[in-house]
Amino acid sequence: MVTATSALPATRSVRVVVTCSHRKRRPVPSSLRLRTVTGVRASTRIRDWTKRLTTSSVPATPAIDLYAGEHWDVARRLATVGGGGFSVELWVCSAGYGLIPATAFLRPYAATFTAGNPDSIPGDAEGAVAWWNALTEWEPPWPGPRSISDLVATDPDTRVLLVLSATYLRACGDDVAQALETTHASGQVSIISAGTRPHPELADALLPGDARLQAALGGTRQALNVRIVEHLLATGTIEHDDMAEALAKMLADQPPLTRYERQPASDDEVRRFIRDRLKTDPGATHTRLLREFRDDQRACEQGRFAALFTAETRIPL
Repeated sequence: MVTATSALPATRSVRVVVTCSHRKRRPVPSSLRLRTVTGVRASTRIRDWTKRLTTSSVPATPAIDLYAGEHWDVARRLATVGGGGFSVELWVCSAGYGLIPATAFLRPYAATFTAGNPDSIPGDAEGAVAWWNALTEWEPPWPGPRSISDLVATDPDTRVLLVLSATYLRACGDDVAQALETTHASGQVSIISAGTRPHPELADALLPGDARLQAALGGTRQALNVRIVEHLLATGTIEHDDMAEALAKMLADQPPLTRYERQPASDDEVRRFIRDRLKTDPGATHTRLLREFRDDQRACEQGRFAALFTAETRIPL
């Protein structure tokens, strides 16, 4: 496989935007949980929310040190992957703060675009898009681009990799579409979102990938997107076409996915299972319990299971 790094100047920069993590390394105060923000109008809620982020007395922590979990452990490593003619600049797509550099200081918060969580952005998919667009207009206490389209436009020679879950890609979809419309060069922007079928406006930027790559890269599916980009960057593959070719070859080499005939479970059934298991194993995590639940041939979407686990334990994941 031919990589483009040998012909690139040493100052070539790759900006990687990753989905944030709901898990934090610092306690989240009640005032910075989105569930405590009220108001009928979205504009009122966003104004209240951003004011809380700005005026809170809770100490701030660099974003790269705030988030926790497997997904973020891999994301943190991306900042050190650079070499061989390129460097990596890490950015975060946050439902609480919007677009942020990983070096920005954040207060611990709880807000997510993932449905079913107590701190989810209120409303439907259009509400999530409106929330993201509102965050791009907010000016936090650090300089720099506030939207993905601005991030792309600030330097036409910079590669931008959007490593986003399907939910977060939908929320900032209009912003991404605008970035693709205004990009100065074909292939400047790539999207890594395994298994996602985005709006046709984004399809040309989407790199191939699905859950079959988990067999080659390991880890959980929740961290698959960041493991994909880590693998590509570690092999010096940074151009869009080269990435697409490498991933297509990896996919062709993988065995087909195992199909499970699991029975869908109601919320009450999931809650009962969680309560019963925590009685015998109080330290069990939601990810381990979900594996046990599915091993019993019962079905529950990961986000729903995590939200029900949180509701049962009343602790942040």
